[in-house]
Amino acid sequence: MSDFPEVGTLLSQANAHLQANEIDAADAVYRRILDFDPVHKEATLRRITIARRAGRRDDVFALIDVASRRAPSNADWQVGRALALVELGRYDEAFESYDRAIVLQEDCADAWFGKAQLLLQLGRYKEGWELYEWRFYVSGLGGDTRLFRQPLWGGGGFHGQMMLVHAEQGLGDTIQFYRFVHQARSFGGVIVEAQDRLVRLFASQPQAPLVIPVGQPLPMFDLQCPMMSLPMLLGTELHSIPSGPYLQADPALSAAWAARLPPPDGRLRVGISWASNPEGIAASHKTMSLQGLLDTLGNGPMIVSLQKDVPETDRAALKQATRVIDLGAAQADFADTAAIIDGLDLVISVDTAVAHLAGALGQPVWIMLPEVADWRWLVGRGDSPWYPTARLFRQTDPNDWSSVMSAVGAALHALPPRR
Repeated sequence: MSDFPEVGTLLSQANAHLQANEIDAADAVYRRILDFDPVHKEATLRRITIARRAGRRDDVFALIDVASRRAPSNADWQVGRALALVELGRYDEAFESYDRAIVLQEDCADAWFGKAQLLLQLGRYKEGWELYEWRFYVSGLGGDTRLFRQPLWGGGGFHGQMMLVHAEQGLGDTIQFYRFVHQARSFGGVIVEAQDRLVRLFASQPQAPLVIPVGQPLPMFDLQCPMMSLPMLLGTELHSIPSGPYLQADPALSAAWAARLPPPDGRLRVGISWASNPEGIAASHKTMSLQGLLDTLGNGPMIVSLQKDVPETDRAALKQATRVIDLGAAQADFADTAAIIDGLDLVISVDTAVAHLAGALGQPVWIMLPEVADWRWLVGRGDSPWYPTARLFRQTDPNDWSSVMSAVGAALHALPPRR
């Protein structure tokens, strides 16, 4: 019935409403389409997107559940059902849906990868790391699927040989997983390939391996390993994460950036980052309003903006906030960011590379998380085994930062003044 002209006309109307941000009107028309064609995929997916953006998790699940029942042999709907169940905290049922998808389609990469993320989210690292290798088959993830003639490292010693460890996914992922390079070097020689903005930072570390920017010619090597495969090959469990500070700022850079800040005056020096990479998969869920954050921090601390890419919607607020020392655009790379953080008392950030960097440096960092956070922050914890100096502040309702702001404001008020 989806070929009926009326359905096509309605779909055009609904999409036009959606493009004009007339959400309720769009949703009403999508509903009419589903009256004509209960299994119309685009209308169902659009309604799911609308419900998810509004934080209506029960509605999301209801829509996907109906679709999965009407198309019981469709593995994609089972994966969607599992994701909706994860958002509702119904983890056992989510595993069942992932497994059902795998039965329907044995090579369903989205199901295997979704199951891996859920295992990791629940701290079941041994199983999770193994299935996390399915990331290379998930379209749109951005994982490194490059082919090398050199074989993959399978674990164990490679003394006398050289292994290339190559970065993948985002900058925060590279910072988080760089800790495992130190462990890998105990097995043999290592070269690191990393994103441009991380090269100077990594190369400046004591006894650093050779670090090559992504896209530049590589020296000779014998083995290779994607960086995010290291914890699997090293047998990393929740209790054995290398969690101490494993990066440090360049002292000369730290001194240079410190000179750009006002002299100590007893106020806490707080660095902020409030917006995730706009190209990231979950950017909208990991971005908050600058003005809301500034209102929470008040006039007590010295506020330093570490936000390099300022959202268009926040530029006017940042320009008008004369009490904010904006060092975002002045940073050439993360070596500069590390040096600035080195002179601060605290970093307050959403889930960004800046948060990972502060944790890797062993600096106090408060990380503001959406209600359903990324797998690496586990479930319901206020601390992190990845970063001992981190404190986690989680939303209590979908897309609502007010509870996070209240908790951050209270915690900041309780801190002693800077000495």
